[in-house]
Formats: sequence, structure tokens, C-alpha cells
Amino acid sequence: MGAEHAWPAVSPIIPTFDQQAFLMWMKFLPEKPINPATALTPGGTHAFEHRWAMNEAFDFHLAIGKARVSSRIHDLNRQLKLGLANIKGVHLHTPVDQRLTSGIVAFEVDKVGPMDTVSTFKKHRIIATQAPYNPSYARLAPGLINTAEEVEYCVQTIAELAAS
Repeated sequence: MGAEHAWPAVSPIIPTFDQQAFLMWMKFLPEKPINPATALTPGGTHAFEHRWAMNEAFDFHLAIGKARVSSRIHDLNRQLKLGLANIKGVHLHTPVDQRLTSGIVAFEVDKVGPMDTVSTFKKHRIIATQAPYNPSYARLAPGLINTAEEVEYCVQTIAELAAS
């Protein structure tokens, strides 16, 4: 369970599967005293479909070469971050410096919630997510199989959303 005096030094950063703790963490329910271990364990959601595909993904990446895979992902994400940074009304929360970031770009559009941003992307056939954290931001993750043209399409879609 943990030493009583140590719990104040620990903060949950990934939501638990416990519904009450998750809803309190997202600020949908008022804070109530709960067992600290409940708020911390078991955090996160396991992506089983990704785990099942790992062997093939590793083989694919090794065939291309780790450096080329890394470079491509960084290049596409840098293109997205620089594009977003130049749009009035868009706030980029992911650092542009590639030493500080990798494959997920978090941002928000003025006067548009992350859920509405993700819904707009869905209408444009763009896969985006909303971070399950508080505060929550819209997220995009250009990957190895994306093209520079697809990233530019995302930037233009965000620009149109910010202008509306």
C-alpha cells in the first residue's frame, strides 16, 4: 500500500482505470478522499493491437534502417510544428526542438475545444486524438507512412479551423 507519509510526494500523471479516480482527475467530479494507490494504479490504457504488431513493425523498421525511420518521423513532425506555429489562433504545446520531442504534436485552437478539433479532423479524413489528460489538447502524430503533402493538408485544415 505504501507508507502514509510518502503519499504526498507522489502525483498521478496517467489516469487509472478506476472510474471515480479518473473522473475526479479530469475534474468532472469533485475531489473526494480516496485510497492513494487507487489514483496511481493501474495507470494507462494498454494498446494490445500495437503489441500484437510489434514483430512486423520492428522487422519493417530494421529493413529501412533506424536512422532513416527516425529522420523521417522528425522531419514530418517538424514540418507540422513549424506550420502550426505560424497560424494565428493556434497554440503549439510541443517544443519545436527535435531534441525535446519526437512523434506527437499537441496543440489547441482558440475558441475550439480539443474534442471539436478532433471532430473537424475526422470530417476531413485526418486521424487525430484528444489527450486524456487535464488540460487536454488535440494531438497529431505524423508517422513513417505519411507524406509531406498529408502534413500540409493537416496544417491547412487547422488554419481554416482557426480562421472560422
